[in-house]
Amino acid sequence: MKRLVIKDLYVSYKEKKEMVEVLKGISLELNFNEIVVILGPSGCGKTTLLKAICGTIEPDGGEMTFGGISGNNLTTQERNLAYVSQSFFTYDYLTVYNNIALPLKAQKIPIEEIERRVYSISKKLGIEFLLSRKPKALSGGQRQKVALARALIKNPDIFLFDEPFSNLDPLVRVELRKEIKRLKEEYDASMIFVTHDINDALDIADRILIMEDGIFKKELTKNELKENAIKYIYEE
Repeated sequence: MKRLVIKDLYVSYKEKKEMVEVLKGISLELNFNEIVVILGPSGCGKTTLLKAICGTIEPDGGEMTFGGISGNNLTTQERNLAYVSQSFFTYDYLTVYNNIALPLKAQKIPIEEIERRVYSISKKLGIEFLLSRKPKALSGGQRQKVALARALIKNPDIFLFDEPFSNLDPLVRVELRKEIKRLKEEYDASMIFVTHDINDALDIADRILIMEDGIFKKELTKNELKENAIKYIYEE
């Protein structure tokens, strides 16, 4: 059984009174404990695909199954996903502790269990000393770790990363790539990682898919991506 199976997914948007087809029959299988990296130019449909997987966009056609269960029968919450974007989204009026704890509080988890899980996750990410601070006082890398901690605390089956490192400096990117690989192994997680950065793909990917104009054009090995790096940098 696959963690996620997508077959012939179509999504259209209305733009200036016309329907624009964004996803044109996308198919994808995501295995357990696998990182699939999707590379492609802006506007090719990468973010739309992630939103369709989340259930925040309703497809025009196609099928999605999560662990063998049809997505038609699952709400966004029941899909047990975690979405991490480039925006470092945090609630600045809350402490780091309360930002991380928010998903568990929404589920009405007992306070003792929330405390245990917040401290456990924050320690693994090396941000336990930040728990009493507000996000505005943190660096970009620290805020992205808070977003990761808030995603992890839900014990998701699938992580969806939408350009999560694009606003970070190179050294922080390297550190967070290491965290992503470590977390995949520790949590036996499946991940779809959308990026413009070829180095992200070369470092963390188990599989690399090239997306153009609403479809997957090809699947590349890391060696093939290295050999064609100039081409893909140019296309970005």
